[in-house]
Amino acid sequence: MSRRILIAGLAGPLGAQLARELELDARVDALVGIDERDPPIALDRTEFVRVGVDGLTVRRVLEAAAIDTVVDARLITDTTVASERARRRINVEETRTLVAAAAAAGVAQFVLASSAHVYGCAAGDPAYFREDMALAPRPTTLEQQLRDAEDAAGELRTLRPGARVAVLRLVDVAAADRPSALSRLLALPGVVPTVAGFDPRVQLLHPDDATAALEHATTERLDGTFNVAADGVLALSELASLLDRRPVPVLPPWGTSLAAAPLRRLGAPLPGELLALLRHGRAVDNRRLKASGLRLRYTAREAAVELRRSQRVATLVGAAAEYRYDEGLEDFLKRSPAVRDRPVAPG
Repeated sequence: MSRRILIAGLAGPLGAQLARELELDARVDALVGIDERDPPIALDRTEFVRVGVDGLTVRRVLEAAAIDTVVDARLITDTTVASERARRRINVEETRTLVAAAAAAGVAQFVLASSAHVYGCAAGDPAYFREDMALAPRPTTLEQQLRDAEDAAGELRTLRPGARVAVLRLVDVAAADRPSALSRLLALPGVVPTVAGFDPRVQLLHPDDATAALEHATTERLDGTFNVAADGVLALSELASLLDRRPVPVLPPWGTSLAAAPLRRLGAPLPGELLALLRHGRAVDNRRLKASGLRLRYTAREAAVELRRSQRVATLVGAAAEYRYDEGLEDFLKRSPAVRDRPVAPG
């Protein structure tokens, strides 16, 4: 069966890489991406529409392109910049707007990129969180926003009975270019700051596997909630060793937020959810996702090794030339009869 897919968040690394993979799938008849910013990579088959998540505008795009699947790839991250906190709230409202537009346009499937941060971190947590476990009471702001976004996605089942909704709870993606608080902490030169007396468990996910999970949920029409994590769990000290860094207990077990101020000035924000992770750790059960037919390529250890390799490349080579979207050039490359061969996308 052919697919007609819209990706919200084409400017983000997850949405852009998903579009690139879906372009190679012959089952995908139409691929549309929306965002207020330009995509970070060159795309061939994807039609980019520079719009925000406005209900009427999105509905017009969905109906005009006869979209049957919407993917919300605007992953809510764990950053601490004030503007990013405001952005989180907007993301939840935009998810509701996307769902309402999808229901009105007759969309049959909705896929949401969520986060394992929805479970939180606390003493006494289970060894592995399963998708069917009750979420802890008294959630943090981020946890509540993630729950709200997941609930908003689930509303499509009420608005359009029979529709499928897949919620993917991704653990931290191990990539030098992903702006999460954990990735910034792991990028500090030479050391990994830790909380004195704690060596928590950490799970990672290679960016290719994050994309593969979202692609799998989209093309295989998954329904339900799925944890997305690599096999294996690392102690933070073990992760530091794999990254050629030394774990340094610079954070006290009490008054940690005040003690973290110098690290914030070094470019390593430490939001409350990351401080909790540095104390208690967290692991999620990925068996439901694997039972759906997906086989992830990298274990947690292999993802850490690849992260170290990418960090070294970034240090030695520096930032690669940034791709800049140009509407006229992209239109020429995709549609002009003068172009004989398919252009090779950089990156």
